[in-house]
Amino acid sequence: MQDVAQTAGVSIGTVSNVLNNKAVVSDKTRDKVLKVAKELGYNIDNAARMLKTGKANAVGFIIPDISSIFFSLIVQQVEAILEKAGITLIVSNSLERLDRQISHLKSFSNGAVDAVIIASCSCELDKFERYLPSHIPVLFVDRPMQNLCYNEISVTFHDPLYKATEDLLLKGYRKFGLIAGLKEWTQVDYRTTGITDCLKDHNIEFDFEDLMFISEINAGAGPCALELYKRGCEVIFTPNSNCTSEALFALLEAGAVINEDVTLLVINDDPRDHLQYTNMFPCVVQPTFAIGTQIANRILNMVSNPELPPVLMQLSAEYRPALQQAYRMKKWIP
Repeated sequence: MQDVAQTAGVSIGTVSNVLNNKAVVSDKTRDKVLKVAKELGYNIDNAARMLKTGKANAVGFIIPDISSIFFSLIVQQVEAILEKAGITLIVSNSLERLDRQISHLKSFSNGAVDAVIIASCSCELDKFERYLPSHIPVLFVDRPMQNLCYNEISVTFHDPLYKATEDLLLKGYRKFGLIAGLKEWTQVDYRTTGITDCLKDHNIEFDFEDLMFISEINAGAGPCALELYKRGCEVIFTPNSNCTSEALFALLEAGAVINEDVTLLVINDDPRDHLQYTNMFPCVVQPTFAIGTQIANRILNMVSNPELPPVLMQLSAEYRPALQQAYRMKKWIP
């Protein structure tokens, strides 16, 4: 530790604060000390430090679908921030199955982590609350639980989807079809109420027979889109980028001319995508990187101050209209 302090030009106490993840050190000094420690090959004995500090310096993150662009980007963002603080992120994949989610919660309750982040596959808290660790902080993310006993970071889609629907109504569209996630998720309403509320406010009746659910993770949007198209839906809502790709491909294969016979209203969960869908369709963009940053900062605060009262934080998605001269699309462009 003395070698690290001398090389970095700081005191031994500062090195100790950095290595023990104390919040009294500036980000600049922390980065400098960690860089020097790495260059000198200084290894921290995590087991010894845990015995001394009572901290595992690890955080568990249960996500529902590791193949999702949205969750992959969030994990990368959270991991990058926690790594700078000397904390390891341990990711578990529930595959949208409650039994797997409960199994991961049990694993994280044995002292291996200092906190748990969970993007739950169910919004019915009573089905798994008894398995939540009571001795460490828990942070719910993405899918809203609306429970004042727990910390939560979620996203609202209502206002941007309301505005997108209103713009489509002004262009003459009237019949909307909605593709939702798995029916078991039980949180469908929070992504679609902006659309249905707008239709209701404009005295347009929505036929709930035109609300369809995908059959499995990342599959089923194509058949749903085709069925809605056959029913005469002029606008088809897709809840994420994977569903958009599948729905678009199926419609083009069926001979539909996009933005003439039918258009899409999409949620884009990959903020790096500046062209593929954002310019082609009215689009509601997830604040993916902002979510990751807020999750990391909140969990660091919770680990340092476990007694903090729960906070419900809600970010807003952003509506981006299609280009004025939207593309007419008659074939799939990979």
